[in-house]
Amino acid sequence: MKCSMHSSRWPGSPYLAVLFLCLSPSAWSATPVDYLSPLEQEVVKELNFARTQPQAYAEIVAELLPYHRGYRSERPGRVTLRTQDGRTAIEEAVRFLRKATPLEPLKPSPGMSLAALGHAQDLKHTGNIGHGGSDGSQPWDRLNRYGEWQIMAGENVALGSETARDVVISLLVNDRVQTRRHPKNMFQPDFRLVGVACGEHGQYGTVCVMDLAADFVEGRGDFRLRRDDGRARLALNRRHLPKSMSGPSRKPLSLD
Repeated sequence: MKCSMHSSRWPGSPYLAVLFLCLSPSAWSATPVDYLSPLEQEVVKELNFARTQPQAYAEIVAELLPYHRGYRSERPGRVTLRTQDGRTAIEEAVRFLRKATPLEPLKPSPGMSLAALGHAQDLKHTGNIGHGGSDGSQPWDRLNRYGEWQIMAGENVALGSETARDVVISLLVNDRVQTRRHPKNMFQPDFRLVGVACGEHGQYGTVCVMDLAADFVEGRGDFRLRRDDGRARLALNRRHLPKSMSGPSRKPLSLD
């Protein structure tokens, strides 16, 4: 199992991403689900907008270009920042999206969202920014607590993003990451499901964890609503989980 982690900052913003045309909203919006917060539902919709209409999304990302002068990002109403790759990262993201093949939208998963929530809360309390949990867990461990990921899975972490569009663009624009792995991960055609959890982060203000998988067997648990920090959440009665959740999979996770 080979995994790698990269960090990147979206040019023109304080957002840090860590990696594992007009369109009718009905074409890409997800069905509302009560276990995701409004922001998390918007992240799913924004990600699916990019996946299903990459050429249209390329023009949205291209709107950042006029605000970059050399290696400085000077967006109105934002703090002026010095980037490492300058306009190059944005231009590469735009080219990638313009050439990308439209994909099917991802469907939200309650179990995968719980796995993402656990890590988001852990990052909040520890101040960390990576994929490793304070209990030594990795993304595949957390996914298998609430079901079983199959075939292929991945995890993205975005920090400092206040809106769903910030989250998605910060992962598409890979300033400081030469491999530009984030867009490839988000546009992995084998991925069909997504779990999302967003919350507070001590250093960057906000954190948003995105888990993706080709398939996921939901735990046979008693899912029930509970309130966590004023938001509707799902809690899983783990007594009803299958005895084994960690069977072999054919492809490793992709961490970016």
